[in-house]
Amino acid sequence: VTGGLMSEPRIGFIGFGEAASHISEGLVAEGVSQITALDILPRPEKIGVTIARSMEDLLATSDIVFSAVTCNVALDVARQAASSLSDRHLYVDINSVSPETKITIGDVVKVSGARYVEAAVMAGVPGFGHKVPMLLSGEAAVDLIEAMTPLGMELKDFGPKLGRASALKMFRSI
Repeated sequence: VTGGLMSEPRIGFIGFGEAASHISEGLVAEGVSQITALDILPRPEKIGVTIARSMEDLLATSDIVFSAVTCNVALDVARQAASSLSDRHLYVDINSVSPETKITIGDVVKVSGARYVEAAVMAGVPGFGHKVPMLLSGEAAVDLIEAMTPLGMELKDFGPKLGRASALKMFRSI
């Protein structure tokens, strides 16, 4: 499989609020058995999701990592994760932040050796769950599509240039 991902990816969520909770629920229903989550707030356990004790634990047990935190901490979280990321990781930023912030997060992640995908969530996650349409930017978008489309995710590649997906989402919102 491209990028060294296993046939059933080990998935991690940094931030386990509404979006991550709904996405993970759908992935569990698709048969994904290795999902780990980390959140600064106590969250109710979900069937099929292991709660990690630390960022290091989360990243040790995950290949594809979705960052689903509040916009004001997205860059800080990426910086914290970067020290434990490696070339086996695919870091997917689904946070609603500016194109410039997505580019900066991409730079932070790339220094670690991990691959980065900017994802713009294009609808309400509670209504769609893991099938919520996402527009992707970044060179590793094809790797994410290859790994997650068989699990029912609706992912569209919007090209390798970072910032494009979040810019289109912003323009669409205006």
